[in-house]
Amino acid sequence: MGIRWRCDMDKPVLIQNFKRRGWIDVSSEVEEDSWDLWWANVQSVKQLFGDSLTRLQPHQRINHFPNHYELTRKDLMVKNIKRYQKQVKREGGNAAELDIIPATYVLPQDYMLFAEEFRRCWQLQQKEQQREQQQQQQREREQQGGGGGGGGSSSSGGGGAMASGGGGGTNAAGSSGGGTTWIMKPSSKSQGKGIFLINKLSQIKQWSVGSLPPALRSGTDSYVVSRYIDNPLLIGGKKFDMRIYVVVTSFKPLRVFVSSLGFCRFCNVKYSAEVGELENEFMHLTNVAIQQQGQDYNPHHGNKWPLADMRLYLEATRGPEAAERLFADIDGVILKSLRACQNIIVNDRHCFELYGYDIIIDDTLKPWLIEVNASPSLSTTTQADRLLKHRVISDTLNVVSPPDWLAATDPTALPPDVRGLDPAEHPFREQVGSMRLICDESEEYARWQEERERQAVRAARTAAAAAAAAAAGSAARDGAGGAGGDWSRGAHEQGQGQQGRRLDRHQSARAAVGGRVPVQQYGGGSGGGAGDGGSRQGPGGFAQQPPLPPQQPHHHQAAGGGEPRWEPARAFRNTGAAAGASRAGGGGGGAGGGSRPRSAV
Repeated sequence: MGIRWRCDMDKPVLIQNFKRRGWIDVSSEVEEDSWDLWWANVQSVKQLFGDSLTRLQPHQRINHFPNHYELTRKDLMVKNIKRYQKQVKREGGNAAELDIIPATYVLPQDYMLFAEEFRRCWQLQQKEQQREQQQQQQREREQQGGGGGGGGSSSSGGGGAMASGGGGGTNAAGSSGGGTTWIMKPSSKSQGKGIFLINKLSQIKQWSVGSLPPALRSGTDSYVVSRYIDNPLLIGGKKFDMRIYVVVTSFKPLRVFVSSLGFCRFCNVKYSAEVGELENEFMHLTNVAIQQQGQDYNPHHGNKWPLADMRLYLEATRGPEAAERLFADIDGVILKSLRACQNIIVNDRHCFELYGYDIIIDDTLKPWLIEVNASPSLSTTTQADRLLKHRVISDTLNVVSPPDWLAATDPTALPPDVRGLDPAEHPFREQVGSMRLICDESEEYARWQEERERQAVRAARTAAAAAAAAAAGSAARDGAGGAGGDWSRGAHEQGQGQQGRRLDRHQSARAAVGGRVPVQQYGGGSGGGAGDGGSRQGPGGFAQQPPLPPQQPHHHQAAGGGEPRWEPARAFRNTGAAAGASRAGGGGGGAGGGSRPRSAV
């Protein structure tokens, strides 16, 4: 029987994945146990788990944990992270390592704490501006004292204008009671709805008494106000944030996968930190729903950039080590946020979660967690967007599917690393398509890792022993071969010496007879005649053919279809009389048919 699925959302990237696997659609059926996988919206999950009598069957899986909102509601996420920081500090840990979100407060209940922090930040900014102004004035005095002439006057004038401008800005900020920028967000809304920036406490007071339009006042809905990251990393002068997909299959023990298929979302307008631009949402808010309304929006790429391209950009501009460190830090931010909620979220083995993490990078390459989405958008705006999200869903299904689900799935819909998977290895996969395991705190995984390490140690020892044995055998062979080689070389050199002495006596005798030395001719015979014209093999003749002359050789086929014989274009010439060489023939016919020496031309 096939796997049965339900889906509350009419999203092609979901439905196409289910159908491609050969699973059966039972969305229209009302029986509680008629489904194996339910891709539900948060309202359905609230209704399902709101009934304490609900009991899921062992084979059923659903895509949300009962109280997933502990991480995905902005106000609850902030509370849980702050509580976790205090817990770590009490236990003697380093709470500074949990500095993963900007300074954030929940309004209206944390208004007094926020007002105190706002004033403290403003005072620090004023001191910093005064220090910078004093340093600028000191530089101007040094230039005036050492410059002299027209050049010094010009430089001083330019510096004075800059100082005046900076001072005016400081006074304006101080008189307005502002200077630091904060961002306000509704706790439970998405797609950029209700977000605005402030730099004055009076703006919060106006909001608190309900002076905003009704569309931005949601009754009992709270707001979070966070310190605005005003030094974001820019690419092409534009602000961006990162959407990273995270799959959690268990909170106790924690088991987390991170996808490499996220993307960056860019603003339409180049970034500026000027106070006058705070209301320009096309400059400050990266939400696609907002950027789509801008006149500079590009529908072909949707103002998006794959994470892989962003990583290549960082490697080129900041170096591979910096890029590697950034993505490792992002993994750390994800794990710290999940551990902050680990003891609060109700763990249910029937549940899993696909989170959409929104992270912004500042110009020091520090990642900051902005928010976590329980139902990241599966709408697609471009072809590349569709392919990316289709694959994210496919990889998510491969992560959460039990082995029997994969066995009942059309193999053509599965990647090779999943298609032939051993069921015994299924729970311990560390890479599933784009999904990379970054945490598994289960005892089973720890035991599996220990066994794998033991196997690796045994394999390394076996390989080392085999290599040592091979090296010992090779050394023994080299020793024996070296002794034999020395004996062979000695015998060869002795033979060569005897041959050389005999050749010298032979040539001396020939010279004594006729005063001539015969021309060397390539002969094939092993026999020798009285004339010694053939090339002999053995102690009295040439053991090998002499080297070819520089001329191009001619290729001849040996008689009887034997091996071809190479001959030079013309014979070596003797400096002696040709007639003597010609008369030296007569002994060329032996067993090998040696040829008579030719006379020099």
